[in-house]
Amino acid sequence: MVKEGYKETEIGIIPEDWAVILFGNCFKMLPNNTLSRSKLNDDIGTVKNIHYGDILIRFNNILNCSNEKIPYMANVPKNVNPMLLKDGDIVIADTAEDETVGKTIEISYTHNQQIVSGLHTIPCRKTFPELFANGWLGYYMNHSMYHDQLLPLITGTKVSAISKSAIVNTFILVPSYIEQQRIAEVLSDMDSLISSLEKLIEKKKAIKQACLQKMFPKPGENVPEMRLPGFTGPWEQHKLGELVKRSSTIGTDRELPRVEYEDIISGTGMLNKDIFAKVSSKAGVKFHTGDVLYGKLRPYLKNWLLPSFSGLTVGDFWVLQPHNIDSHFLYSLIQSDQFDEVANQSTGTKMPRADWNLVSKTEFEIPSSRQEQVQVGQFLIDLDNLITLHQRKLEKYKKIKQGMMEQLLTGKIRLTADEPYSNKEET
Repeated sequence: MVKEGYKETEIGIIPEDWAVILFGNCFKMLPNNTLSRSKLNDDIGTVKNIHYGDILIRFNNILNCSNEKIPYMANVPKNVNPMLLKDGDIVIADTAEDETVGKTIEISYTHNQQIVSGLHTIPCRKTFPELFANGWLGYYMNHSMYHDQLLPLITGTKVSAISKSAIVNTFILVPSYIEQQRIAEVLSDMDSLISSLEKLIEKKKAIKQACLQKMFPKPGENVPEMRLPGFTGPWEQHKLGELVKRSSTIGTDRELPRVEYEDIISGTGMLNKDIFAKVSSKAGVKFHTGDVLYGKLRPYLKNWLLPSFSGLTVGDFWVLQPHNIDSHFLYSLIQSDQFDEVANQSTGTKMPRADWNLVSKTEFEIPSSRQEQVQVGQFLIDLDNLITLHQRKLEKYKKIKQGMMEQLLTGKIRLTADEPYSNKEET
């Protein structure tokens, strides 16, 4: 039974005062070009080109053309004017390798820039601009209420595609202009919060990378460029094999958690799931708190972990047990440029693996003072913890935004011109 104040439509239950309009009745399609990525450049040109790959991977729902980096066309066609996009236009990616096909961006802040729509895109312009508030289409057309309409229309096996003729028969949800405006404003504010946090995380990562470069001696030197106060004197040279023992003890204990390649977020040393909730009987190499795990398969993936628990590694990991080196310093050492360079002198082509015989015999500079090792390691771990804290906050904000979209874009929660959005979760 439909709740009072709502109605059943072609796309589901919506508020009574919202309308549903056929896509073909409210948009006209614009011309696009078919230039490949190789025909674009990031530096020089007069006309910018929106490539479908950028829609799928880089661009947000609302594309701020003044802030976002959009590549230029190398050669501009003579009659480009009919292709030029303006604020409020939408661009749909009509091809993808999965069900993300149909992802849409709404154009904003063009500010007299010349921008066109490129390969595997469908650019569209509103037939009745007064129907849609800025931002509404960018959010609605990426929500399941619209995208689910596309799923049965997708063609192709290896590559998924959606046609213009199919899109014109989909339905667009149209609340009042004022309510669209309020919904778009609320979601845009959330996007700004997410964007600022993403920039902060990138800044902290850059600081961490700079510290890794400056807090370890450069090749041929025995003193780091940047040093913590209270320490002097040269660092000592040791082969890695003198500092660690590589464990190969196999375990099958069902009670122990398993760490696999897919469980680690590349380059962060963070787990992407609760591995204690995994059920597995796979055998693996035992590790304990304080050991350092290093993914030797495709070492450029930077799969490493400093576990605070005991468990088993399943797959191509080295379990490094520190003997004459602080555990936290060792964890930082394997992230250094020198270690990365040696580890990537790998064997194999399709499945390259770091060569233990080479890495274990490579000499690395380490502080002669155990206390300096501890402090350097802890300093970099603290940076990691700060980045992790921000990343968890980012994940929370993204989940909150998803919840907001589900409530607002379907009319489950209504917004009026003078009513602020209230989310139960603290942001």
